[in-house]
Amino acid sequence: EITIRRLERKKNLRYKNPNELTLDECKLIGFWIADGTVNNLSKGGKEYVLCQSKTYPNIIDWIDTVLTNTNIDYIKRVRKKSKTANNDYYTWHIPRGTAGGSQERNGIYHLETYLNKNGSEFFWGLDEKQFDALLEGICYGDGFHHQAANGFPKSVRITNTNHNLI
Repeated sequence: EITIRRLERKKNLRYKNPNELTLDECKLIGFWIADGTVNNLSKGGKEYVLCQSKTYPNIIDWIDTVLTNTNIDYIKRVRKKSKTANNDYYTWHIPRGTAGGSQERNGIYHLETYLNKNGSEFFWGLDEKQFDALLEGICYGDGFHHQAANGFPKSVRITNTNHNLI
């Protein structure tokens, strides 16, 4: 019975179509594009990582809320400032969610087609609210961070040098 459930779960993994994305998933995608990375794990597989300075507690709370609302498992770690980081910061480690057994997690696999630093052709399938949510995530990663204190503003400024994304 357990084996059948695990096989069914694996067989049913699929990428979401744009019209199926929740607003929080769009926010997560946007933030990952701005301030995320993907790491190859030493034992195989991948994990997706988000990063934010402790200087911006409102954005940290926003990330926690977005991840909770998407029902994606993660591990949040505190990191100390270093030669490459001027302030203490948090990282959120997110699994793909493709493993089974004791390693089974609710992961980010269903969003992988959107997790591209150069953007995705699937963005063209987003409606206006989804696109606004995507921009909210990008703004909190690459925009003026202090804006998060009063909620997402009606007008934003995003700084990015990735011409393929823009």
